[in-house]
Amino acid sequence: MNLLKNVGRNIVLLLQLFNVMGWQCLKYLLVPLVSSKCKIRPKDFKYNIELRTNTSDYNVFLQVFVRNGYAFDIDLVPEVIVDCGANIGLTSIYYSNKYPQAKVIAIEPEKSNYDMMVSNTRNYSNIKCLHKGVWKKSCMLEIIDESVSNWEFAVKESNNKNGISAISILDLIKEYEISQIDILKIDIEGSEKEVFEDNAASWLPFVKILIIELHDRYKHGCSQALFKSLVSYQYDMQMRGDNLCIYFHHNK
Repeated sequence: MNLLKNVGRNIVLLLQLFNVMGWQCLKYLLVPLVSSKCKIRPKDFKYNIELRTNTSDYNVFLQVFVRNGYAFDIDLVPEVIVDCGANIGLTSIYYSNKYPQAKVIAIEPEKSNYDMMVSNTRNYSNIKCLHKGVWKKSCMLEIIDESVSNWEFAVKESNNKNGISAISILDLIKEYEISQIDILKIDIEGSEKEVFEDNAASWLPFVKILIIELHDRYKHGCSQALFKSLVSYQYDMQMRGDNLCIYFHHNK
């Protein structure tokens, strides 16, 4: 029975991949056997995307392009999108193609991910890449456990000047003179706890739509910090996979 279930899942995945990539799905499946990198291009996209084979890049690709983890129904045309925890840039590319008129700020702290993101987004003039972490304040951070994969590491504050530079969302708003963040995507492996439990009221009024993946499995209290910060706001909520989409009804 388990064998039949696994075969069924693989057939469904293959069909999903074919729908997104056509016959390129064979490259997606076979290249990891012979190479450390794979270039593929989803249907209706102008440029190739490069993935590191046998890494979490494949999981991120599945989440964004195959399982449509960010395909929420929203009733606005965004002008400013901020991608916190941009990884290798796939969500930013997804948004850039869907909303080509929008300015996308993609923020990623891990160096190898950031380098891949810069390469993947080089043809998208509306994507600005920042090599930074996102935290409750602008400061320096360090990775808690270097042994984990480069898409799930956690960080803490540090006095090390050679650590990871971090920016707060409020400072980002000020630095780039943003009047409204139309879509704020947050996937920062547990750091959302610190971001939301410390002075979130100073920047939440600038956010129209929040899309977030919570990581209580890594750090206790992430969900609690988020929903405590939302108590005084009116909003609607949707869910796709691991992502929550919170649509604020700000009175302006």
